[in-house]
Amino acid sequence: METDFHLVYQLQYDVRSEQFIGLEALVRWKTSLQGADRPSVFIPIAEKSDLMIRLGEWIFEEGCKTRKALIGLVPDEFTLSVNVSPRQLTSESFMPFIERTLLKYALKPQQIKIEITESQSLDFESQSIHRALKRIKTLDFPVSLDDFGTGHASYHVLERLLPLRQLKIPKQFIEQIGASEKRQSILESIFQLSQSMHVECIVEGVETGEEVRIAKEIGIHLFQGYFFAKPVPLEEIICLLQKTNEGTIH
Repeated sequence: METDFHLVYQLQYDVRSEQFIGLEALVRWKTSLQGADRPSVFIPIAEKSDLMIRLGEWIFEEGCKTRKALIGLVPDEFTLSVNVSPRQLTSESFMPFIERTLLKYALKPQQIKIEITESQSLDFESQSIHRALKRIKTLDFPVSLDDFGTGHASYHVLERLLPLRQLKIPKQFIEQIGASEKRQSILESIFQLSQSMHVECIVEGVETGEEVRIAKEIGIHLFQGYFFAKPVPLEEIICLLQKTNEGTIH
């Protein structure tokens, strides 16, 4: 699997502290099939089979290796975000695997952020998913709800079932926001919801200074996107963090 798939990483930035505060592991597939290398294409296909379990475990372990490699370069609370699919959450082997992997790399749960996509296929009321989320909460993993506002997570789910630390706002709500009062209103509403629930709010897909400025005016200070950092291999992440620590980035 390692020869077919690889990970790149995108840093997350806090404009309030002016520091990188985490990064997300993003899977890529090397294939000659036209258009099939996009995660939006191959992930749904993998989700329909046990391949998603194997792929998910590989991604999680590679993410843990990466977070281990960053010790000494980043603060202890710096998080590495790993996407977890509905199929992984319903698997009985999922939680034992991630607990073993954390022990293997001597990491704290607080250093690995679990990103769950708000999707139609994710049944928050199912017993298997409820058990997994309960164990995630017990272990104190930070959880981010990805693509918030595009799926089916009700306020009841947000309030009662998820050990939620973060709402992640997708690119479609920030893109060209300067020309859309409706998008600004949606962004304000999501931010106010996050404030009322005492969870973080991060916007992904930011590409322009205007998008950052408008989001900052609303009150958002956490960002992920090309404006701050592109998805790159681990070697480039380490180089960038070293330069940041040395104060050589201007």
